[in-house]
Amino acid sequence: MLQKKSAENGQVSGTGLQDQRQHGFTRDPSVTERPYYLGKSNFYRRGFYVAVTLAVLNLVLFISSLVILIKVLDSRHCPDPCADGWIWYKKQCYFFSDETEHWDKAQEFCTSQNSSLAHIKSKQELDFVIRYKGPSDHWIGLRREQEKPWKWTDGTQFNDTFEISQDSDCVCLNHDAGKSAGCTTSRKWICSKIVGSPF
Repeated sequence: MLQKKSAENGQVSGTGLQDQRQHGFTRDPSVTERPYYLGKSNFYRRGFYVAVTLAVLNLVLFISSLVILIKVLDSRHCPDPCADGWIWYKKQCYFFSDETEHWDKAQEFCTSQNSSLAHIKSKQELDFVIRYKGPSDHWIGLRREQEKPWKWTDGTQFNDTFEISQDSDCVCLNHDAGKSAGCTTSRKWICSKIVGSPF
């Protein structure tokens, strides 16, 4: 009864394929159209791929920027302020000789290097120099004229930072303190200069 009523209305008669042909539809039954929701799925899939590609590109850009920033900051790192063979400690450069000379020759060498025999003005500096110099005695820039007060090569008076043993006119550092020695004896020496200072 339903088919009859539909046929009267011109909607369905016979098989569906025959009706389609009678009404001008020439659809090939072997070709199926994609439903509309599959087209949307492709749209969303393409959007996902675009988002992933952009995320990867952003990550690569971020890593590249980070590498460049690290290289720039590393190149700004302060170079060693002391020349080769010199040791930097608390804004001063120190030179520890391997050779031996008498006090005046040692001071001449230091002067030729825009420095002077070392001035030891604090306990921390004394500890550093003694630790670094090793077991040998080294000349430092402390001297006196016959029984007068001890003075550094720059003319400042010695402030008793360490004890000085014996009774000669030039000072060297031994294993734990200073000792006076004859200025004409040969010893290793220590030069020092303040970084950025011409002397």
